[in-house]
Amino acid sequence: MTRSMRFLWNRDAYISLFWLLIMQVIVALSTYLIATSMKYIESDLDSAYFYMMLFVASLFLVYFPSAISSIYLEKWKVSAQKRFILGFTSLNFGKRSLDRQKNKDEHEGWVTTESMLLYGEAPESIYSIFGTVLNTLLSIIIVSMILDISILLWYFLAIFLVVGIKILSKDKIAANAKLVQGQRNAVISVLSRMWVNTISGSPKTFQNWQQSYLKNTYVWKKKAAQNELFLMGVSSVSAMLALAFICAGNALYLLSLSSAEAIAVFLVTLPRQVQIMQNTFMFFNHYLRWKGVAHKLSNLDKHLELESEDTSQYINLKDISINGNQFDSIDEIKAYIQRQSYGRYTIQGKNGAGKSTLLRRLVEGDKYVFVPSAFRDLEFSNLRDNTSSDGESVRKLFDSLHHVKEIDTLYLDEWDASLDIYNKAHMHAEVRELAEKKRIIEVVHS
Repeated sequence: MTRSMRFLWNRDAYISLFWLLIMQVIVALSTYLIATSMKYIESDLDSAYFYMMLFVASLFLVYFPSAISSIYLEKWKVSAQKRFILGFTSLNFGKRSLDRQKNKDEHEGWVTTESMLLYGEAPESIYSIFGTVLNTLLSIIIVSMILDISILLWYFLAIFLVVGIKILSKDKIAANAKLVQGQRNAVISVLSRMWVNTISGSPKTFQNWQQSYLKNTYVWKKKAAQNELFLMGVSSVSAMLALAFICAGNALYLLSLSSAEAIAVFLVTLPRQVQIMQNTFMFFNHYLRWKGVAHKLSNLDKHLELESEDTSQYINLKDISINGNQFDSIDEIKAYIQRQSYGRYTIQGKNGAGKSTLLRRLVEGDKYVFVPSAFRDLEFSNLRDNTSSDGESVRKLFDSLHHVKEIDTLYLDEWDASLDIYNKAHMHAEVRELAEKKRIIEVVHS
């Protein structure tokens, strides 16, 4: 079981499935009660009425576990996604070497949107399978108890048939799911480039992007349709063959009946038997859908714990200076910066020399704030839902930093990149004021 799969199992999951079990027991019991009532309809009318009242009571009672189970199903979805997010953040916290656009494009969609969708789908899928299996098994047991144990044999033959078809087709199902998921990933990759190709307004690049998008979505749609057709074919064939076994068993049993009471009991159990037949079809459908969800969860696991990258290859110290001084190693730079607990250290250099990468390598300790160039996403209260201008946003950022007392170092990555001349001069004065109390290490926009 992958780690992404293990995140599904939590307290809310067990409570939801427990109450689902209680609900299905009551549903099965209601069939037993109404059938028993029919047994006594001629010989003992008081007993018949007693069991009938219990049957009516069970119809009301079943809604309580049903409601509780559904409530905890929704909690289960949220808890599972929460566990994944906490797992991702704990495994990747501080891996600043991953702060590159290619890493964000590759992983962010999976970690955010895809994880939320999957941890909504997966509990639903498990819940449906568990509910269908419980309903089917309990119904088979109850019907066999009410009618004849020989009925059980026919149902087991039908189940073995369904399982056999599933085993024979599992490799093809897995291969189809992999093809669909691969094409889906291709569409996600194209969509990650939608923003820049749309907003830039370049007709040629937009046309190229649009052609790539349409081509990939067409192939995805085709593969998904073919996969769904195969799944429906397999589930339909297995359900119809299972239905034939069950109908044969019921026909033989019906021919053996001689009393009116026995026939009445048989007729009372027919809706439950029809439900069993429908469940045979539904189970296979739920199971095949679960296989698709499970495959996506295994893909999600690849985006859970990310490998840190050795970024030293991207840093050219010969083209970088700090406050006008050049250094031969990163350790020398760290020693230079650590001489005092305050001050301003500005990293300058040629484009592509690795200034921002160097800034990330200089981060040490735990009493700091790292401010990337995309600082609007930082969790400061006055930046949340921020629609201010760039100058006002930077002012709000530094206002927040002024009031963070438990930090001693600020790492600022091209915070002035989008400022005009007036705002840039004003905010540089703010940085100088901050540098009188804290250590400021910055990359400024050249």
